[in-house]
Amino acid sequence: MVQNAKKTVPSTRDALIQSLNEDLAREYQAIIASVVYSEVLKGAEYMNIAQELEKLAAQELQHALTIAKQVDHLGEHQLSNQSQFR
Repeated sequence: MVQNAKKTVPSTRDALIQSLNEDLAREYQAIIASVVYSEVLKGAEYMNIAQELEKLAAQELQHALTIAKQVDHLGEHQLSNQSQFR
C-alpha cells in the first residue's frame, strides 16, 4: 500500500525538485528575454537600458546556476531541453 501511495502522491522531495525546475525554466526565460531585448534596442537614448538588461541577464544566469546546483545536490537532473522552459 505504501508503494501505491508513493506513486499517486508525489513526495516532498519530488515536489521540491519539480518546483526548482520550474524556477530554473523561468530563469532561462528571463535570460533569453534580457539578451534579446538588449540587442534589439537601437539608438543612443536606449544604450543605458541595454546595458542594464545585460546586467540583468548576468544576474539571472547566476540565479539559474544556483538553482541548477540545488537540483543536482538533490540527485536529479536539471531541465534537459529547450521545450521544457518555453
